[in-house]
Parts: sequence; C-alpha cells; structure tokens
Amino acid sequence: MKKIAFLSLSALLMLAASCSDDNNEPTRPAVPTDPVTSVPSVADQVTFNAPEQNIDFEFDGNYYTFEYSNGQKITYTLANNSTLGYYAVVKKMQGENVIVPAEVKAIRASDGEELTYKTVAFNLNQEGSETVKTLTISKDITGGYANNALGDLTATWVRAQLEMMPNLEKVELEKGFVNFTTIDGAIYTNDLKTLVAVPRGRSGIFTIAEDTKTVDDRAFYYCNRLTAITFPAGIESIGDEAVTFNEMLVLLNMEPSVAPATSEYSFGKMAQTSLLRIPAGSKNSYFPAKPEIERPVAPSEPSLDASDEEYMEYLDALAEYNKALDAYNEEMSVYERPVGFRNFTNVEEVNF
Repeated sequence: MKKIAFLSLSALLMLAASCSDDNNEPTRPAVPTDPVTSVPSVADQVTFNAPEQNIDFEFDGNYYTFEYSNGQKITYTLANNSTLGYYAVVKKMQGENVIVPAEVKAIRASDGEELTYKTVAFNLNQEGSETVKTLTISKDITGGYANNALGDLTATWVRAQLEMMPNLEKVELEKGFVNFTTIDGAIYTNDLKTLVAVPRGRSGIFTIAEDTKTVDDRAFYYCNRLTAITFPAGIESIGDEAVTFNEMLVLLNMEPSVAPATSEYSFGKMAQTSLLRIPAGSKNSYFPAKPEIERPVAPSEPSLDASDEEYMEYLDALAEYNKALDAYNEEMSVYERPVGFRNFTNVEEVNF
C-alpha cells in the first residue's frame, strides 16, 4: 500500500548542508522525492540453516576461530561452567553474510575428545566484525554477556552488539528468538510495538513498521547512511538520542497528527537540520506555544508553636497550592511533551 505526499519546490531544491553531531560538515544529499510508503508489522519468519563447521580451529591464546562451509569465520571464547556446562560466547565475525549457529564443536587438546559448546551470547570486540553485512542468528542464543556474567537479552545488549558492526545492513533472528524479532532487517520487540535498533550500515530511506508505538533510545544511533526516516501515524514516543549521528539524513516524515513524546535529546543536530514533514494542521501539536503561566509557590509550613487556626489556614493554602500545581503541570505537559522538536526550523505541513 502506498500513500503519496509530494514535496514543495523549495524542499526539492534544498541541500541540508550544516554541522553534524560531531562538528564535521559532510556533503549531504538532496531531499529524496520518493513517495511515502508503509511497512506492515509482520515479523520475518526466518528458517535457520546452520552452515557446516570445520572442527579445526585457530587459537591465539585467548580466542578460538572456526571456519564454516559458507566461508565465514566466527571467533569464540570457549568455557565450562557448573551451571551452563560447555558454552561459547561470540567475540567477532568475518564474512559478508554471517550465520551464527546454536553450537560449536571442538576437539579438547588434553585428551582429543570432541565437545559441543552451546552458543549462549555475543560480547563482540571493538574491532573484528567490520565485514559483516547480513547477520542471521539462531533462536537458541539465550543471554547477553557482559562483565563476565550471563544476563537477560535486553535492548541495551542488542544495541551494544550492533555498534560493533558498522557495515551491517540487515539482521535476521530465527523464529522463536527470545524477546526480539526482525521486520525488514531491523530489530523490534516480540510484540512488534517497539523499534529497538536499526543496523548501522542501512542506507537510503527507512520506514518504521506501521503498528510501532515506541522508538527506543538510540534506535538510529550512528545510522549515518540513511537519507530519510518515516515514522508511522501510531508512534507515541521517541527515546533519548534515538536519531543522532546521522550524517546523510535530510528528511524526517512524521505521520502522527499528535506529536510523539520526546526528550530534549531525541534528535541530534543533523536530524534537526533535516526537513521535518508533519501532517497538515498539526503544527500547534509539534510546536505549541509556551503557556503564560507561573509555577505556583508552596505555602510556608507553620512553626511548631502555631495555633490551630494558623495550622488550618496552612492546610487550606496547601490544598489550593496542590490544585494550582496540578493545573500548572497539565498546562506544561502539552508544551513539554514534544520538546525534542523545538530546534527544527525547516518544517513543512503536508497531506501524507
């Protein structure tokens, strides 16, 4: 299904050349003229086929590197634990299209016995996985690994691993993966309501799935090859630093008619100098005027030797203060909710 919204002539001619989040000034592309499209909230149903593993390995004193039939190499730490048994943690990957299997087989040097290590997590090194463009992961990866301890699979852990793969364009999680799934190569929560992270190597125009409610913190962090992002009409909140360090970004299509809740730092400088397109008639929601209202001042508490009459007057004043504070907070909430949009100056109202 396509929904078309054409840009004005001024927008088509705009070249958003301004300082980036890290104070560089890259040459940015022209605003894309592609029509706005929608992406259904349907999880990728990935069938997992593990490549054959060569049981021989390279050992550098810390890590074990195995080669697979599809040409990929995966480097692991291998260990034995009273609770986990024999387990493996992925440290780096080499190859363009990497498939991470559920287990690793290795010959124990001491007695030649073949052992099976369960792949439990990723704890990628800063260097070593730059070649990866597509990544497919077994559903049997069970935990996040940090500080020498195995923990739950969290959004923070997911984003930390993606940060180590600057050229990654697409992720596929096998059906049944714990907590997360993928749509169009990006990672969402299993309920399909939250966009967790977009691979850093993704380029061009990215459209968030149509039933998404929340864009998580740092979801587009360092996605510096994207030129445009479309936020569907159901988006309710955009997390801290969600769209930051995006050097090529020149267009944000924001379809909600009511501005999503944002933090002061939801958008970085490059995003803020992009063209922001919002629904016709919604400007007051995205850029509300600051209410002309003063924050009420709390009454002073009476002294310990105050009379009953003075104390009752204080309680009456306190009740009035609380009522006025509620009214103040309600007025300010409308103003504070879209705080992240305040620095956008290039804004167009369109019919999506």
